[in-house]
Amino acid sequence: MPKKRKPPKKMTKTILAIDANFDPVTRAPFDYREQNVYPLFESNGFTVIRRQGPAARRTEVASQARKPEVVYLTGVGHGFPNSYTGDNLDPVFSVGQFTPAEAAGKIVHFLSCETAAGLGPDFVAKGCRAYFGYSDNFTYPPNLAEIFFDCDSEIDRGFANGLTADQVFQNVLARFQQHIDQLKSTGDSGDLFNASVLEVDLRLLRAPSVAAEYGDPSAKLDA
Repeated sequence: MPKKRKPPKKMTKTILAIDANFDPVTRAPFDYREQNVYPLFESNGFTVIRRQGPAARRTEVASQARKPEVVYLTGVGHGFPNSYTGDNLDPVFSVGQFTPAEAAGKIVHFLSCETAAGLGPDFVAKGCRAYFGYSDNFTYPPNLAEIFFDCDSEIDRGFANGLTADQVFQNVLARFQQHIDQLKSTGDSGDLFNASVLEVDLRLLRAPSVAAEYGDPSAKLDA
């Protein structure tokens, strides 16, 4: 009597968190993401692999990024047009310096400056399904940091909840606008300066819904 074949084991979808936290600029968003981003992925059935702090380095990240079960790359770090950096500015991903296996079939979102200018399109050229990032400096006032992090983290929340890249983008626009409107209505004259800073960050956001070089608007994650 032939043996029954066991059904193939379902591969757990995995998030690779690549977070710098070595200075005040990265420490604040790192703390926010640890409390508000990664727990949501875990509660929605994703496994989160953390390469953070001293482990946010190319030597620690590359082998993890190549794993087929890793479907989402994200994190906070300093960025440049052609490079996303981790611990002490270690270049984790640089244009032309990472393999297609680290990008193919994955969705990528980095909270950092400038990476959408060059690195994002390079990720997509290597098979990344969708890239979210900023084309110039992402800035935030320390006293209102959580508002700015909340806007950016709407990207992660949307993907964690199974939305498409376009649906994520529309939700991010709405979240930014909600906080911009609230800042403008604060007090007698509103906080127009910080509202304008948030407006600039929003204008710098790049995603598949902005241009085809950032991937497929229908891309999404499934736990």
